[in-house]
Amino acid sequence: MQSRSDAERTLLEIERVRHHTRRTLHPTWYENLVVGLFFLGATLTSAVASGRTLPLAYWAIGVPLGLALIVRHALRRERELGAEAPLADPGSAIFAATVAGVIVLNQLTDSPVAWAYAVAAGWLALGAVLRDALMAAAGVALAVIATGIVAVEPSGAGLWAQLALALLLIAAGVAGRAQERA
Repeated sequence: MQSRSDAERTLLEIERVRHHTRRTLHPTWYENLVVGLFFLGATLTSAVASGRTLPLAYWAIGVPLGLALIVRHALRRERELGAEAPLADPGSAIFAATVAGVIVLNQLTDSPVAWAYAVAAGWLALGAVLRDALMAAAGVALAVIATGIVAVEPSGAGLWAQLALALLLIAAGVAGRAQERA
């Protein structure tokens, strides 16, 4: 008969394996890194551009390239695991809702940082659904930073918020990769 400590160790091991399996099936580190680097480039491009042509060209090239990198990585990971992710999963639904929220907030307000609250809510939702503390922490941090930007209202508030988004995604990506390797 197992002692209570053996049963507790078994339950802890089961939870550890469940957490590892969830992170293996839904790694966010790569997507965070790619999207973070994209937004870092978008921020820099917008900061140095004298007109709209360069930023629009960056987005026209960067979005399809970033999506292709993410899809390629996901497909390769699925082949390695021998598991195929469903096309419509909670993460996809949260992404779609986040994009819709950004669009709605941009239409309803003149604030250059309102979109950050939709993104922060999306990251919090992803953190909850995937049990990913890094995404949840990034969501809270983005909301706090956006609020600080609104309170201080520096010149170029939208660029500052976009830079914060980029750096938070890169940090979450690097930290997530380190967690995966541990």
